[in-house]
Amino acid sequence: MPESQAPLILKVDKMKYVVSGFITRDNTKFSREVDAKSEKHAKDVVLAFFGSKHGLKRNWIEFSAVKAAKG
Repeated sequence: MPESQAPLILKVDKMKYVVSGFITRDNTKFSREVDAKSEKHAKDVVLAFFGSKHGLKRNWIEFSAVKAAKG
């Protein structure tokens, strides 16, 4: 395919987000900094982490804040 017809690929830079909330099963609070493309993606990264590392179900995790990290 000639370069003039090559598909356009957009690179989305990831940002650092601080995601905080609590685990409803035992009322444990958490705060975690993650690299993500958006606030929604940051939540998904945290859900995947807690699911794979600790075996927690998605509905056991409630978010209280998702903010862009400073710096």
